[in-house]
Amino acid sequence: MVETSADPKEETQSPKRLNAADRRRQLLRVAKKLFAQNGYKLTTTANIAKAANVTEPILYRHFRSKKNLFLEVINEIRRETLDQWRRMAEVHPGDPLETLRMIAKSFQTAKQTHGLEYRVTHRALAEVNDREIAQMLRAFYCDEADFFAQVIQRGQEAGRFRTDVDAQMAAWSFIRQAMAYSLTEPLEIPLYQDPDHYRRLVELTFSILLPPSGQ
Repeated sequence: MVETSADPKEETQSPKRLNAADRRRQLLRVAKKLFAQNGYKLTTTANIAKAANVTEPILYRHFRSKKNLFLEVINEIRRETLDQWRRMAEVHPGDPLETLRMIAKSFQTAKQTHGLEYRVTHRALAEVNDREIAQMLRAFYCDEADFFAQVIQRGQEAGRFRTDVDAQMAAWSFIRQAMAYSLTEPLEIPLYQDPDHYRRLVELTFSILLPPSGQ
């Protein structure tokens, strides 16, 4: 997921007139920060407008409602995440296992570089009871699963991965494990203090795809 480093407080320090595209990007950036900090329910359009140093009527020129703005934030995270993974897949087009390793490695560093995006999506899963938002989140995770399944299927067709493993099942298993890791990592689990633990976890996770030694 892609980081936005802007702090809403910074938006108020140098107010200036922006064109429509830049203003929309600014509002998305500020909203993402506030949704990550406060959650969907506690964040208001007034909060977002104030942090962006604009009035609410200006915000409503770009987004019909808070929910519309939140959906756009989730969709932006979804699009940029998948674009990043596709670029990684192009680095090793003939090595699906290395593609999966690259994505796993980027996931480990993302807790520092892309923390906003993880907090937005994780808080939304826990806090939001809205059909449209649930549909957007479901589409996001289904797109992730489809991407992983396609990588796995390429590996199966190339003879690199076991063909008796269901690609979609394996893809969802990876997503569940990644989510569990991101949620428990801040708890200072003893195992996680081993500098080599993440590499070992990744290799164990992907081992289900590999044929037995000698085959």
